[in-house]
Amino acid sequence: MKMQMRLNGSTGAFTYVSSKIKSILIDVLSNNIVENDSISSILLKNFNYSYNHLSKVFKSSENISIEKYFLKLKIEKIKEYLSYDELSIKEISYKLNYNSVSHLSNHFKKVTGFSPSTYKKNKFKRSGLN
Repeated sequence: MKMQMRLNGSTGAFTYVSSKIKSILIDVLSNNIVENDSISSILLKNFNYSYNHLSKVFKSSENISIEKYFLKLKIEKIKEYLSYDELSIKEISYKLNYNSVSHLSNHFKKVTGFSPSTYKKNKFKRSGLN
């Protein structure tokens, strides 16, 4: 069901749309939907607005782009998988639609300062996202 709402700069509407976008992105990661569709096409299926417009609304409300927020979610999901110690880094990479283990490792280290294996070995605590 597509969502249509007047987005005329109303803070309440922006907050609602941003919350809905966050919910969709969390669902995308939880259900491994990314491999088939891009984030923009998934959001376009849920809203009657261009991705550019949704991106501006989200950035205005959250002070972070949709893409950067999604990457933060992916890092938290990697941390979650590492803490469960049930999947290899290769399996996590595949599950989260990274092009390679190297790509996942480089992204993870850039954001956290640790390689996935170091993080897993030291069992660091995850940080929450609002």
